[in-house]
Parts: sequence; C-alpha cells; structure tokens
Amino acid sequence: MAKFESSTFGRISGRHGSAVAAKYNDKNIIRIYSPPSDPKTPKQLAQRAKFSLYTHTLRPLKTTLDQGYGCHTGIAESMKTSFNTCIAGSYPNFTFDFSKLRISNGNLPQTEVAHLVKKTGTIVSADWDSTLFFGASAKDTVNFVFFNPTTQNTFLSTAAAIRSAAKVDITLPAAWTGATLHCWMYFTSPLTANNSASTYLAKLTL
Repeated sequence: MAKFESSTFGRISGRHGSAVAAKYNDKNIIRIYSPPSDPKTPKQLAQRAKFSLYTHTLRPLKTTLDQGYGCHTGIAESMKTSFNTCIAGSYPNFTFDFSKLRISNGNLPQTEVAHLVKKTGTIVSADWDSTLFFGASAKDTVNFVFFNPTTQNTFLSTAAAIRSAAKVDITLPAAWTGATLHCWMYFTSPLTANNSASTYLAKLTL
C-alpha cells in the first residue's frame, strides 16, 4: 500500500512508477527509484563462491570451532584466521585446504613440533615438543580433533594428556577403519581455560 501526505496529491507512499515515497529526517520526500545494484562481476562471483565453500565445508565443525575459539560464533571467528589461506584454486574450481585451517585460537603458546602416526588398528600415536615457552604450563591439557570428511563426523579427544607428557596414544572409532582423516591438536590452560592456536598434525589414513 502507498501512503504520502501532500497538499497537492493527497496521501501516497511506496513506489509509483519511477518515483518512491519515503520518510527522511521526519520529512516525507519523493525520490527517483533506483533498482538494486548486483552487477555480479567476476570478482564478486569469486568472492561469493569462496564464502559459500568456506561456510558449507565448516558447518559440520561448528561445535568444534565454537569450543576451539571459545565462543558461539566459531565459524565466523575462524574466517579471520583462515579464510584467505584455506581456499585454493581459481574460480569456479575452488578447493578447501584443511591443512591451513586453524581449528582453535588463543594466547596460549602452541607447540612448534608435533607428529601423528598410525600404530595398530585405529590407534594413533601423537608426540610434540613440550618446551615451556613463556605463558605455557607443564599442566596445560592437550586436545585432539579428528575430522572424517566422508561421513562429516568429528571425534574429539579432550584433555587427552598434559603438555609435559610429550606423547599420547589415542584410540579412534573402529568404524573409521580405512578412513582418511584430518587431524589437529591444541592446548588449553586448566587455570584460565584459554586455548592455543591449533597445529595441523596430518592427513592420516587409518
């Protein structure tokens, strides 16, 4: 419905042909209608495709990212650290590089060296440099994230060990035998609940 009060035309509003009735600074005005601008340039289309790929890929990891970033907007927060590095390739054939994804973030020091290898069955063994850089504690807990991109499921091993242990074995689901996983680790302070940035460990096949 159109409404606008005018001594000449009476009361009208909304769009009328090329004119639009609107209220601005408590005054009724009429302006020329301009259709929404959406030129869909190659640059805009590429950016939209990147955004869509990023958010769609990380949807199954939302809860994990919320935990890793310590908030309820983990996907949005991860975009600040990982968006420009995770998307590879050229439009329209973009791919997602999980090795560039930061699954957690925080001020707690991370490890500079870490490894993950398969042992037997679905048991994996992780080891890391336990050097106590400034701000770190020997009692910081170590968390592991394993993501199966085929089933879109995530396995978390929270507080699997403490920083000073420097190694730990983890048993993954038997149903994942033969699956290829993306794996990360990060530390959490038991005193402040602050996290470290994550370390990508491996793309591992069980």
